[in-house]
Amino acid sequence: MAACERVLGTPELMSYIIGLVDTRKDQVSAAQTCHLWSEHAFHWIWRELDSLIPLFNLLAPLERREADSWAAYNELYFPENMTFDKWPRLVFYGKYVRSIGFMISEEDEEFEIIEPKVYRDIKAASLNLPAFLPNLQHCEWTFWDSTCRTAIDLMVSPSVTQLQLNMEVVEDPCEVSEILTSLHGRVPDLRMLSLSLEPSIGVEDVEQPLATLLSTVPRLEQLYIPHFFHSEKIVATLRSLSRLEVLDCSGTAEYKSIRNDRGCQLGFEDDSFRSLQLLSCNTSLKKASHQFLSRFAPNNLSSIYIKPKLPTLSSDLQDFLSALVSSNPNLIDVNLNLYSDSTVPPVEIEFKDLQSLLQLPLKQLAISHDKVLSYSAEDVVVMGCAWPNMQGLYLTEEPLVSRFSPSHEDLTMLSLFAEHFPQLEDLGVFLHIGDNLNMQRIPRPHCRFRQLKELHVGTSPLPEAHQIDVAFYLASIMANENTDLCVDYSTWYPSIGHQRRVNSAWFKVHDLMKALYRNQLWLMGGSDFPQRSAGGAQRSEPEIVPQDPVESSLRGPQNSQALLP
Repeated sequence: MAACERVLGTPELMSYIIGLVDTRKDQVSAAQTCHLWSEHAFHWIWRELDSLIPLFNLLAPLERREADSWAAYNELYFPENMTFDKWPRLVFYGKYVRSIGFMISEEDEEFEIIEPKVYRDIKAASLNLPAFLPNLQHCEWTFWDSTCRTAIDLMVSPSVTQLQLNMEVVEDPCEVSEILTSLHGRVPDLRMLSLSLEPSIGVEDVEQPLATLLSTVPRLEQLYIPHFFHSEKIVATLRSLSRLEVLDCSGTAEYKSIRNDRGCQLGFEDDSFRSLQLLSCNTSLKKASHQFLSRFAPNNLSSIYIKPKLPTLSSDLQDFLSALVSSNPNLIDVNLNLYSDSTVPPVEIEFKDLQSLLQLPLKQLAISHDKVLSYSAEDVVVMGCAWPNMQGLYLTEEPLVSRFSPSHEDLTMLSLFAEHFPQLEDLGVFLHIGDNLNMQRIPRPHCRFRQLKELHVGTSPLPEAHQIDVAFYLASIMANENTDLCVDYSTWYPSIGHQRRVNSAWFKVHDLMKALYRNQLWLMGGSDFPQRSAGGAQRSEPEIVPQDPVESSLRGPQNSQALLP
């Protein structure tokens, strides 16, 4: 038998090859080739769906009802003479579905939904018929109204291992409780559960059905629940989940109602959460300090995200970090959201408040605060020595209150970060560049970043008069032309209700920096060292005239020399 025939006759290889096909159209063509190929192609064609519409069209073509002028979506419905005689066809293709997602974003100006009656009809018909999604593993669903519960009843089965429910439009707590209650005992193999609820719904509204649901999923590994939902009853239930690795109680929405804060606590006990690797929650630092120091020390905790509920004092922060380090010495990822939720002016934090973190083998550190973190050149050296493997470092690049005294030392600090953090890939710093910036006082960088991919400048100010000077400096210190200057907000910036400010001058710096770095590579023969011929003599490169007008305007001898290391 030829090698080609052996490959085509091996099911695993055939499925892998068809999975490499770029487009759905080509996969459909493969399914039409022969019976053997169709079986493998169906696994990829039907594997992931972004709605139930393709499946329901197998029963009968769904008809479209145009939306009214006030409606945001068009409804799809079955014709009146629709029957379920094609149910075996639905079951045949439904067995290949592994993932279904229906998510609505703010950018969706027009979308289609299936009217609730379709779900009810199919549910009624399915009572005496085989399940049509027996192998579904991942379900990600957005509720556009409370009637979507029937859709979840259809999709959820014992095979589901990942369940994400966005119920932010369901305002009635009783309806949310009913949805959670309907899941009891139906997903015994669930590994991941994510719940997004309407902000006005408090933990006391759904505490009992949620705790009962959690008690029926002993294999749960990841749990994402809203702010302040780590109540005593829920945490008591979570203690029995021996496989829980991720506990995220920070939520994704703005939960402003004070009622959500009642009775919420970490509630850690001895020998609880021994498998936990990532913890994210809103809590009091004083309470957390006591619990971390006396009770909570999971063996595998590597990441922690903390948002204090009360204004933070520097002494509270020092005590918390000391307790955290002593109880969890293997942490590699720490994120402290120290933004104040109170009208009380926030206190300043300095590098000395973070001294305890120097004992950890950190790879990721993010500190966010209303004010800029104060640190010196010596502090940067100390951090570099303590964290040689640091990959992501964010030091209050997005403060709400900027520093009042501009300093030229901000730019020179970048050179120190480049020198003492060889593995750094992402850096977030606040650069306060004032009108009195004097580039004559700033020494040329003596070291470049080696692996930096993104430099986040957050809310850093920048006068337009210094755009070119700053662009020259950044171009001379970046790792390569692929390093991005991120003038937008990093992904972990919280929704705290403040006006977000972006200095448009940084966009111009980003474009200039890219052009300057490309020009720098041309000046240096395309690499960090002049290229040489086989005989050892330096090869002369023909002069290339840049087509970019920005590059052309900056190619003077003085500027070119400034770009050389």
